[in-house]
Amino acid sequence: MALKEMPFPEILKAHYGTDAVSVEKLTADLDTWSEWVYSSEDHPEVDFDELGLRIQAACTYLIWKEGKKPLPSEPRCDIPTGDYYAR
Repeated sequence: MALKEMPFPEILKAHYGTDAVSVEKLTADLDTWSEWVYSSEDHPEVDFDELGLRIQAACTYLIWKEGKKPLPSEPRCDIPTGDYYAR
């Protein structure tokens, strides 16, 4: 199954090898991934379509896990279930 066809929990499981990812790990990775987005020319090895899906999946998971929106310092999220924009 293509990544874009997977539900968000499966996207995270495909990336991390588990669906039990800590909020701290996801938050740290979101900070890293957002830096990659803003400096995409410096990261030719990154598949930005896949990265976008991981960002959406992580934000969706954080919203669900914490029962609140991710911190404003995290990247912008366009998610179909939340109408959430961090920036």
